[in-house]
Amino acid sequence: MRQSASRQLSACRLLADGVDIRIIQLMLGHSDVKQTQRYLNITDEELRRAMTGVWERRRQLRAVGK
Repeated sequence: MRQSASRQLSACRLLADGVDIRIIQLMLGHSDVKQTQRYLNITDEELRRAMTGVWERRRQLRAVGK
């Protein structure tokens, strides 16, 4: 398996396991989440769901004062 394929597979697994897409974006070194979307080969709907999770976690953290 090529290194790029292994990197992409690892990123896809992280997303499937519920890791914040912004964290994956940072790990991959992408400047824009749309670049990460293309890399992961996910639809706009899947990206929207992933981002909704990010926003919801941020709201929860603000609610507890962190």
